[in-house]
Amino acid sequence: LMADRFKQARRSRLAFWIAPITTFGLGTWQVYRLQWKNKLNQDRLTASSLPPVDVAEVQLESLTGLDSKLNNRRINLKGEFEHDKEMHVGPRARSGKAGYLIVTPFITENHKVLVNRGWVPLQMKERETRPESIIKGSYLLTGIVEPERKPPLWVPKNEPARNQWYRIDPKEMADADTLPVVLADCSDGPDGVPMAENLQVPLRNNHLSYIVTWYGLAAILTAMMLSI
Repeated sequence: LMADRFKQARRSRLAFWIAPITTFGLGTWQVYRLQWKNKLNQDRLTASSLPPVDVAEVQLESLTGLDSKLNNRRINLKGEFEHDKEMHVGPRARSGKAGYLIVTPFITENHKVLVNRGWVPLQMKERETRPESIIKGSYLLTGIVEPERKPPLWVPKNEPARNQWYRIDPKEMADADTLPVVLADCSDGPDGVPMAENLQVPLRNNHLSYIVTWYGLAAILTAMMLSI
């Protein structure tokens, strides 16, 4: 009977060690995530700080793909907006206010791409409410090549039939005659509508706080186990 109790206590003790081992592993994983995010932000800042590339120097097809060498680079491109086919991505908050990103097809001499024109408040989501944002005729665009990113698991699926987009997905948003390329306009629209996104701002990086949290829990749990 005593032997059975001893075995049961030993198994329980080993089971309790799962918690500190797991939290330590999560902390170590966040160390790698921190290094990855720091490099991503540095690459992003370096690329967007380089001089713009004229579209004549690069084929637009080369901008597609996750590993495009021109990701986060600024390019100059001349064309016209196809405003009647604009898409609304969101909701997105800015300065505590709800709103949407406006993504509009942009027709060049030989191609069509997508342009993230920027953010508008909720009451200006529909283009009829912001006639000042409509740019007619030829427009010289300086835009940053937005790299494709895998969406977080909690972001809902897009609903193209309702023109409801929760995330920017170049392949899903591009129609048959549009390249799956998204350029973020570097300039605000007329009268500041839409407001251009500042893609030179570093991506949110909370991994250091996660490291402290997980390693702190691992230390506490380990101390508790050693005191038993």
